[in-house]
Amino acid sequence: MKQVLIIDESPLFKQYFRHILEEKGIKTIFVNNSREGMAKMKSTVPDLIILDIDTDRRGFMELLKNKKKDIHTEHTPVILLAQRIEQDMLNELVPYNIKKIFTKPIQINALVGAFSDVLGTRFNIDNSPSSIEAHVNENIVFIEVAKGLNRDKLELLRFKIKELMSIYLIRVPKVIIIFKDIKLESADTEKLSVLFSNILQSSNTKPENIKVLANDDFVREFINGKKEYQAIEVFTNLQFAMDSLQLWTGKNSEFAKNKAEISIDKMIDAEMKKAKEEMSLVFEDEVKSPEHRPAAAGKEHRPAAQAAAQAAAPVPDMKDNFQYEQAMSFVHNFQIAVVDDDFVIQGLIKTIFEKAGAIVTTFSDGSDFLLSIDTWDFDLIFLDINMPKVNGFEVLKAMQKRDIHYPVIVLSAVSQQETIVKAMQMGIKSYLVKPIKPEDIFKKTIGFLKTNF
Repeated sequence: MKQVLIIDESPLFKQYFRHILEEKGIKTIFVNNSREGMAKMKSTVPDLIILDIDTDRRGFMELLKNKKKDIHTEHTPVILLAQRIEQDMLNELVPYNIKKIFTKPIQINALVGAFSDVLGTRFNIDNSPSSIEAHVNENIVFIEVAKGLNRDKLELLRFKIKELMSIYLIRVPKVIIIFKDIKLESADTEKLSVLFSNILQSSNTKPENIKVLANDDFVREFINGKKEYQAIEVFTNLQFAMDSLQLWTGKNSEFAKNKAEISIDKMIDAEMKKAKEEMSLVFEDEVKSPEHRPAAAGKEHRPAAQAAAQAAAPVPDMKDNFQYEQAMSFVHNFQIAVVDDDFVIQGLIKTIFEKAGAIVTTFSDGSDFLLSIDTWDFDLIFLDINMPKVNGFEVLKAMQKRDIHYPVIVLSAVSQQETIVKAMQMGIKSYLVKPIKPEDIFKKTIGFLKTNF
């Protein structure tokens, strides 16, 4: 029997690939870190090693060196998974029989294809056109379905929802399902049933906590025709769907009074640019290679008053917080931009991430950020919407026009909820509502860095 050693700390990642591999009679051996991996590698001599280097950034090279020294494992092929990987590290990996390197979110069909090549086992993958994405904002799970329904992606969705609930510590979520660029028919009934069944089972939520955004009559008829789904409401307006889940509190709020018509048609017509931060269920056909720009070596220049304000910003004491440790362990050498005219917000985010070894560049206006954008290669951007000269929406439009794809977390004031809907129309999947709490920053960081699929 062939054996695959998987070194990854994510239990959901392990569950998913146990399902994939053991269905083909391949034994899976799971460990959480490189030290455990070295022990298992000697005792089992696997046919393939799958190693997530983010689980142990310091120890994984030692494992590879030990593998090379052992005559039994010297030629064992390795597939590496990583959030990011530098060119210098790529050069170091050459001697260790690395067959493939996948960056996250992982291209599932490409990874399974690599299994086939290495193990000589054929895996059946549904390659029908489909895009299914899942992400979280304010404890609401947003699920976007486009192009069609794919059997494997529907299966993967179950694990993705559980992963998100674990990352964001959600017990029973509210859910918004968004159908766009999709036309379903009677032949899709079975897969549509699987979609709703998987969402209900994996989230453990009730049908009344699920809202659907669609202008496809077939979806509405399907829901109305199923007794178990009749409590699910269908909307053609994103704002109303979110309002129905009581995301916006207060009946007399400005947002509640002025319900502008923001329809699914406008969402479909809007130019959707996808960022790496999305909680994506990624298959190879959906991946676009971002334009590469070298990181600048120079330091930022800030006025003395701004620097003083940053130094005075309150810093949370989160040393004993497990989520903080999880998030911060991955950001060493990350390039992070904070585009916000609020010096306190700049100082808070800057101090938090610089303590973990990230390189944080601050900009007080969108114009300053756009002037510097070609000299930096950012891993994450915190972007305020309301700025005096060039606002956040203008920044997003300029990035789209220049075909620049950075993961963006939008910052919005609590009294301006309508800006969040507009940002989502522009393809932004993640936002934070001011005033920002340190724990919210940590959750968003974990959500960005810890997603596997």
